[in-house]
Amino acid sequence: MKKQKQKIANKQSQDMDLENILKTETKGRNVGTMQDYDVEVVASDESIAQTIDARFNEAGARQVRTSYLAPIAPVNKNAKGVTERKALDYSATPAKTSNEIPSIEQMPVKEERPAETAIETELQAESDVLLEVKHLKKYFPVKKNLFGKTVKNLHAVDDVSFVLKKGKTLGIVGESGCGKTTMGRTILRLYEATDGEVWFNGKEVSKIPASEFDKLRPHMQMIFQDPYASLSPRLTVGEIIGEAALQHGIVSKENYRAYVLDVMKMCGLQPHYYERYPHEFSGGQRQRICIARALALKPQLVVCDEPVSALDVSIQAQIINMLKELQKELNLSYLFISHDLSVVKHISDEVGVMYLGSMVEYGTKERIFENTLHPYTKALFSAAPVPNPHAKKNRVILKGDIPSPVNPPAGCKFHTRCEKCMEICKKVTPEYREVEPGHFCACHLYDEE
Repeated sequence: MKKQKQKIANKQSQDMDLENILKTETKGRNVGTMQDYDVEVVASDESIAQTIDARFNEAGARQVRTSYLAPIAPVNKNAKGVTERKALDYSATPAKTSNEIPSIEQMPVKEERPAETAIETELQAESDVLLEVKHLKKYFPVKKNLFGKTVKNLHAVDDVSFVLKKGKTLGIVGESGCGKTTMGRTILRLYEATDGEVWFNGKEVSKIPASEFDKLRPHMQMIFQDPYASLSPRLTVGEIIGEAALQHGIVSKENYRAYVLDVMKMCGLQPHYYERYPHEFSGGQRQRICIARALALKPQLVVCDEPVSALDVSIQAQIINMLKELQKELNLSYLFISHDLSVVKHISDEVGVMYLGSMVEYGTKERIFENTLHPYTKALFSAAPVPNPHAKKNRVILKGDIPSPVNPPAGCKFHTRCEKCMEICKKVTPEYREVEPGHFCACHLYDEE
């Protein structure tokens, strides 16, 4: 009888200890910092060790190793690239009170890794490239046979490649339906890529498990085109802006309101908007709410999907200037999708031109606007209006038919509308190549002799 009571008492002590561990002071912690820890836990019971392991994995810790009453192997401190480890004893006997259990930020545990990995990570950190897209493809099935096999695909994004540097803006232009928005959504994995690679901060993220990519989502945010449809009508402004930040552990419940108000102030929103609902605001104010929601997660990359196309011209200028100021202040990188060439020219450092899912021209803003190479880019620029009623432009009229994006045939997709079409354009797909330093173009006019 006494042994049974003692067993029950020990079990209750273990449960209490586990509860204290899982209720460790997490207020104000930043989940992002957990990725810098290598946590090793020693528990008195295997089930407790497994539960703690799952708990820290949810918090974003890397290389969590749990054991129960097992010794910790010594570390060779002389090995290059290996640092000293310190284990945390979460044993249930003797029972510890919650005051004796260190918080997540107090865990003095360092990461153990080979010297080569450390050097590689250091080189990646020094690189100025934030986003690199290699041969990205996104196809949507439109027809299947009797056996369920796809026989026709819509080539929404077809072999797109580009590089975005830290703190810079890449403008993406093209006519409606060319795949700009689909490309942005595929980069953020709102759509799964059919093929190709997406590298973010030196790490390939297009094929990693969804659970691992979720840890990167705060660093990659999107501002949607329609400020009316992208906001939940059932949530207040404070909830819309701070909900994801609270979910990812960027802010604690105690500091929630103050943090959201700071973000609102940064985006030009008044404090008394906190308790209001989206239907009480104009289009420009709603777009500011959308921007605040994205920036509340402290991202590095923001995909701006035509963020000013639904706004008045005067409001467009305010939003664009605010985005530029926030970029300088927070060192943000923008992938800016737009139809408005004047806006792209104002905000972008580099420009990419898309046509039917493919990148036909890419380069710095100066090279694209001053030395336009591709016939489609010339036609696109000739259609842009100028603020002078007396100015005459040499308009390029496209008279041919637009080819279908469903299983497009070989050859240049633009050859049916191009005035400079050659016989090779109908049979051979042009190579996307560097015509001049930093200026890429996919056109047979610039094939090497």
